Amino acid sequence: MPKSLFAALLAVWIVGCTHSSAQQTTDAIPLVKVRVILTFNFAPPQDGDVQLNALLSATCHCQPLYIRPYLNNASIYQITLQPEQSFAAFASEMMARGATQGIRGVEQDGLQHH
Repeated sequence: MPKSLFAALLAVWIVGCTHSSAQQTTDAIPLVKVRVILTFNFAPPQDGDVQLNALLSATCHCQPLYIRPYLNNASIYQITLQPEQSFAAFASEMMARGATQGIRGVEQDGLQHH
């Protein structure tokens, strides 16, 4: 095999490997699934409440999943936090934005299943 052909193939292989590993690093950032308990001042909205789902979606930048009611004044949802978003930041934003919907508490479900 001529040296120039070998050098060209080696260069293509190196560039391909470099590009591939850079792509994997970007795509490998894991999203964090979290179960959230929302506590309300009154009976919680039912599954499918459009306003609450819109609020959750806008706050977590995800599609929330209703899990089940909790006690008589709370609901459990599963959300997906973005890599740069902490749970504390999410909870703080939910408290600020959710007051009009009667949200009085936001906490992480300590018994969530992975």
